[in-house]
Amino acid sequence: GGENYVHLVTGFTPDGLGVEFKSTTDGTSVFATSPDGSAFHDLRIQRAGSTFSLYQKLTNENTWHLVATYNRSDLPAGVMVGINIYTAQAGALADLSIIFENVEINN
Repeated sequence: GGENYVHLVTGFTPDGLGVEFKSTTDGTSVFATSPDGSAFHDLRIQRAGSTFSLYQKLTNENTWHLVATYNRSDLPAGVMVGINIYTAQAGALADLSIIFENVEINN
């Protein structure tokens, strides 16, 4: 039926700089944004059973902020985790710069 995942990114969202998050089921997504004027965030996704909690913090802050929680009992116990890079400015050439630091995946 299509792709199934949760997603959390930082950068330019349809509502300005901030984070975008979504849950995709059978290829259909419902996304939301949390604009805060910055593209520099630390991101965290935590899974407990079928609950995925998505967090962000500005890179110069110490406090994590919950941006979304998804209950995805349809996802298997074993999941694939990856880093996503994309641009979606329709009709414009992308000026894209990516920095990944301190990437950590814990079980």
